[in-house]
Amino acid sequence: MKNIRLVSLVLSLPITCLFTGHALVGRNIHQWPSGSTTEGVDRLQDNVMGFGKWSNVKVSESEDSHASGITVKMWRYRGNLIGYLFEYVGPPSDPPTGMLEDISFNEKTMEISFRAKLSTGHVYSDKDKKWVPAKDIYIFKGTIQPTAIIGDLEKRRVQDDGKEKIVEGEKIELKGELGPADYLENRPYQEWFEFTEKIMKTRGPKW
Repeated sequence: MKNIRLVSLVLSLPITCLFTGHALVGRNIHQWPSGSTTEGVDRLQDNVMGFGKWSNVKVSESEDSHASGITVKMWRYRGNLIGYLFEYVGPPSDPPTGMLEDISFNEKTMEISFRAKLSTGHVYSDKDKKWVPAKDIYIFKGTIQPTAIIGDLEKRRVQDDGKEKIVEGEKIELKGELGPADYLENRPYQEWFEFTEKIMKTRGPKW
């Protein structure tokens, strides 16, 4: 087994991987340490390449459009997978977003798993006696097929006592395919990073 350790400058991105045969496993690592600017800048010169996009989002045709569903977009960066999970919960634009974490992908079997943290709304906290952003965790395990990614999605919510409670579990099919992820195709990592930072500040998890 060969370990390859890559680090981001600010965000904790899932860009550490271990290769075992055809398996690629991603996980979170610490931020790039201050003072290591030279190596950090060198790494930012590499480009990100689209890995794939999948979605089951549906938008109503009414005058007041309503969207629901999930979209997953992924890129490769230096052989590692990075990306987002979007959950549309009403508005057809700017959905709650979470970074993909703990990505595991087997290129031989096309099996893939990952998790993401989101805040899809507000819940009442008995502890704080007020409405607070939800602490949602999405856990997916499935396979990438020619026209879709299919598998089991489990949704958990962190309670006041810190314990995770399963609130929903379902079999999902997200239509799509491997290839460009709409935008930031073959772009410098610095550009992807700045774009991601803006998204996470406004639509990322509030915890």
